[in-house]
Order: sequence, then structure tokens, then C-alpha cells
Amino acid sequence: MKRYALLTATSLAVLLVCTCALAQKIYWTDVGHNKIRRANLDGSEIEELVTSGLDAPGVIAVDRTAGKMYWTDWAAATARIQRANLDGTEVEDLVTGLAGPYGIALDTAAGKMYWTEFSVGAIRRANLDGSGREDLVTTGQSHLNGIALDLAAGKMYWCDGGYYGYIRCANLDGSDIEDLIVAGLSSPMEIELDLAAQKMYWTDLGTDKIQRADLNGGNVEDLITVGYGTFVGLGLDPVAGKMYYSDFGDPGSQLRRANLDGTGIETIVAAGIGACYGLTLDVAPTTDAPAASTAALRLDPVFPNPFNPVTVLSYRLGMDTEVLLSIFNLRGEHITTLVDGFYGAGDYQIAWNGQDDAGRLAPSGTYLCHIKAGQHQATQKVVLTK
Repeated sequence: MKRYALLTATSLAVLLVCTCALAQKIYWTDVGHNKIRRANLDGSEIEELVTSGLDAPGVIAVDRTAGKMYWTDWAAATARIQRANLDGTEVEDLVTGLAGPYGIALDTAAGKMYWTEFSVGAIRRANLDGSGREDLVTTGQSHLNGIALDLAAGKMYWCDGGYYGYIRCANLDGSDIEDLIVAGLSSPMEIELDLAAQKMYWTDLGTDKIQRADLNGGNVEDLITVGYGTFVGLGLDPVAGKMYYSDFGDPGSQLRRANLDGTGIETIVAAGIGACYGLTLDVAPTTDAPAASTAALRLDPVFPNPFNPVTVLSYRLGMDTEVLLSIFNLRGEHITTLVDGFYGAGDYQIAWNGQDDAGRLAPSGTYLCHIKAGQHQATQKVVLTK
């Protein structure tokens, strides 16, 4: 007999409300106007975030837990990595004196950022505050562009837009470099990973395509080949089954989105962009609790996510209280309880090994991590892969 217990209709409704409250934002850089903007995922409510002090903003990344955005600026005179609050305030230089910084990716759990430098063919990393700089890959590359991380597998993937064009991967420390795709590319720019589906997506400035392949480089597919034809910025929302990308020509850039297979193309921002070289999405789940409860309970994004075989849930209690932390599937069936007891205020972490209460490994899929602390609740989604 199954030990799964169905949630009551009321509690399931509360749970689904929590998980469906998404940040729903797209952030992008504009080289033509030297600005950083954001909007809702449908392109509405465009906001100007950073409008001065930029020379050639490239790829952008968001750390919503810390409320920060990071970006590269590749102009030769001011080549640097910067960050600011998500509303564009408190801009600060993190790493300066670089040689064509372009791609950037964050490992927020480890407090690290990774970036590429196309002028010297290098990949480097540092702490999120810019300290502790390390050289990871410094030889054998040509014109490095986008970079993406598979933290669970300890891998980084990047685009080399040199004379022929390559996509490569290596361990996070730069060791064991592998050529994944060595033919059919011209100038691959941005790269994004759908780890649940074990796919990588990229834009190619030279072939006027958006393509995808398996993470090992197999099964290359053409996804988008129509539009203005100059595809650069790219962001994925695998849960919603959508990709977002920039497409620019003589009229300037447009921001578009499509299904992950390239169908259903929509233009979400049609005008007012000079040249968008970088975009990213903030689609992390948030709670539906009022602002007053934020200090009482915080459930951070699950890491790693997707995961196999273990992920970690981190949460903060702002008071001494009873805590119940459980895992449910999307049908509202109880999978396991990780925490059930009275705890003092503070920070906590708990691991989930993907098993139910009976010690059986749960099927691959999306699960809801739901915490209740006193009168406060929060939920995050996590994807188990096999």
C-alpha cells in the first residue's frame, strides 16, 4: 500500500499558488544604447535599470536570491565585470583590466562567477565580489563567447567563435577539455543548458541559426533560421518550455520567444533596442506570502537543480517555531518529510536523496519542496533526473 498522502484541497490550492508565483522577468543588455533593461516575460512593463557608465555591455546573469545582477563590459578601454542590485542601483566594478570579457555564469552556492575573455582566449573565475581570481583555461582557444555551467556534473560548456567555431566542455577547474561540436558552426555566441532534458542550446552569429544538441554534442538540430537572422542573446525557461532570444538587423534588435523546438515564435519587444548581446531570465519560484512574513521564513532555491542523486534545501527561520518540510509531486501526493519538529531561529540545510518515506527512489520529474513554519509557508520546485 502506498504511503503517499493526498493534500487537502485547501492546502493544495495554497501550495500551487505559492509555486506559480514567478518573478516573470527578462533582463537584457543593449550595446546600441549602452543600457540594461528588464521587462515581464511577455515584453510588457519595460524598465530602465542602468543607463549610464556602460561602454559595451555583453552577457548578463541574475542571482535573485542575493538580489544582484552581473554583466560583462567588453569595451577595450574599460573591459570589466560589474554588478548591481536588480533594480540597477549600487553599480560596482568587480574585476577590471580584462581583455574582452564576454560570457558570464554564476555558481552562487559556491560563491563563484565564471567568465570568458575573447581577446586572449581565456576562461577565468573569481569569488562573487571579484576577489580570488583564478585562470582555468588559457591556451588552445580562439575567440571565446558564451559559457554555461552544469554544477551537478562539475562541468562548464562554452562557445569558441574563432575561424571555424567550436563548442567545448571541461571540468569546472578547466581540466579535461573536450571538443563537442567541431563542424557546421561559424560564430557561436550564447549557450544555455536544459539539464533535465540533457540538451544544450546556442545562437550562431555566423550561420544565422539557433541550434541545440545533446550535452555530448550528438543530435544537432536547427531550431530557428528565420527573422532578421542575427541571433545572439539566449535564455531558457525549460519548465515553461520556452526559449527567449535576441534577433537584430538594420531596424535594430527585437526580443522574441518560441517553444523549445523552435515553433510558436512571438515578438515580445519589437522596437527601441539598439543591439542586444545578452539576455537572461528570472523565473525562480517565489512565495505568495506578504512582505511582513519575509523575515520569518525564507526558502532558498534548491541546489543543485536539476539533481541526481542528492540535492540540498536551505532555509532561514526568523523565529523559534514548529517546522514541517515535505516533498510532494505535482499531483499533490506526499513523497517524504524531511523536517518535522520545533527549531530555533537560524539558517538550516537538509539534503534530499530523491527517495520517498519507504526508501524507494522517486521517478524522474518535477517535485515541490514545501515548508511551513508557524503561520508562514514557502515552496520551491526541483527536478529529479536519472
